[in-house]
Amino acid sequence: SESPLGPAAGQWDDATVAGVILGDDDITDPIDMTFTFMYFGQAYRFVRISANGFITFSLGSGAFDNQPIPTIGLPEAMICPFWDDLFMPDPGRGVSAQLVGAAPTAATPLGNRRLIIQWDNVTFFSDQAGQFNSISFQCVLFEGSNDIEFRYRAPRGPLGRGDSATIGLEDETGRFGNQYAFDGTPEANHVYDGLVIRWTSYTQSVVNAFFPVANGQYSPIENDKRRRHGEGSHLCFMT
Repeated sequence: SESPLGPAAGQWDDATVAGVILGDDDITDPIDMTFTFMYFGQAYRFVRISANGFITFSLGSGAFDNQPIPTIGLPEAMICPFWDDLFMPDPGRGVSAQLVGAAPTAATPLGNRRLIIQWDNVTFFSDQAGQFNSISFQCVLFEGSNDIEFRYRAPRGPLGRGDSATIGLEDETGRFGNQYAFDGTPEANHVYDGLVIRWTSYTQSVVNAFFPVANGQYSPIENDKRRRHGEGSHLCFMT
């Protein structure tokens, strides 16, 4: 949402109508997305949601100790909009998942469904009452394009801006990933109200996907981000 070619800032589709009951460090059983999602070249139909700000297509893990990406070890095949030691003030309302859009038809063979997973006004284990730190955020998976969006609302305090969180993507082997931020680094990638990060698949060859070249549509700063964050991944981000 910082780029002219990026997603619009401030996007938010309220998904609180479909609550997921999660306690501290919990993770759900596999949830049927109803559509196939391609991620790092693998097709997935089921996803697990963690109370600690990530989803995974692999084995369940409620890991609270966030790690840099990539890191071999559970959890794998993970999408991390905000992986941290989060706390659910209300276990029945903190996390929700909602499917919206239409299934494929003759007119729209790819479908336009999207799965919205929302962590609503969650706090942190070190500040459970949310006296100084809290955040709301979403992870949206798009059918057909296989794009991913991270959306952020009302972050409060240094933890709310991501000073102890991991934001990014990791494949099922734990060997390849695409990191946007880890423990507040780089400073320029701190979370703020209205930020939207869209991850989209490269269309270049595998060689260019691992070592993305400069693109005339982007500024030098954006091209530098694409180089740094695109290595080892078939996905890049646009903010």
